[in-house]
Amino acid sequence: QAAYQSVIDTYQLTHIDFDIEGSWVALPPSIQRRSEAIAGLQAAAVASGNALDIWYTLPVLPTGLTPDGINVVQSAITEGVSSSGVNIMTIDYGPFAAPNPAGQMGSYAIQAATSLFNQLTALYAQNGLVKSSEEIWAMVGLTPMIGQNDVLGEIFLPSDATQVLAFAREQKIGFLSFWSATRDLQCPEGVSTSASATCSGILQSPFEFTQIFLPFSNVDWTDLGQALAGAHGQPTLVANGTLMNNSPLVMSLSKAA
Repeated sequence: QAAYQSVIDTYQLTHIDFDIEGSWVALPPSIQRRSEAIAGLQAAAVASGNALDIWYTLPVLPTGLTPDGINVVQSAITEGVSSSGVNIMTIDYGPFAAPNPAGQMGSYAIQAATSLFNQLTALYAQNGLVKSSEEIWAMVGLTPMIGQNDVLGEIFLPSDATQVLAFAREQKIGFLSFWSATRDLQCPEGVSTSASATCSGILQSPFEFTQIFLPFSNVDWTDLGQALAGAHGQPTLVANGTLMNNSPLVMSLSKAA
């Protein structure tokens, strides 16, 4: 707990994410220690008048979290951790879990998210913590691996990204990202059948996936009780551009009183 707290204090963090995978997701003693530490972190934050949002990043199949992943979430609930959500890595399923993945990676990501929704609904109900559908969907996070995945044949295309974006906005999930920003461009050789840390392995324009997912960040106007509708309807705030060095970003507020 002290080690985690030192990082939180150094960077003045309000959100932290725990990526638990590989052999560690199957090690109950470490899961228990981590849950106790996280509960302590949140209690310390509350005592100091601060908030600390907790996310878990976990491996997933189209059928949802593995039993080990469910144990991570259950441990957090048992120890009283107030989790903001679970971010699932919708990647590298393997041929048994995701046969014939060509053109289906978007569908598989949506299946995984829906399975996670059902698992979280059941988990919280079993622990006497009933949440609404809206609250559970807000706890769902999605992180696909763009382009060529580590598993040969699993290729996440821009068309898959468009499909996932539509689903994410419709269900109002809490988190949408991708692995990774450094890969959101075409490889020098064009198409590649192996995953690279510096390019996607497919034919694409630079930052094409970033542009596809960008609308997810353009949230609807929220009236907090002090905003007044203008003469021409509800106010809207729209951002256009990218948050990158030397790139223009324009934010436009319209219809405001």
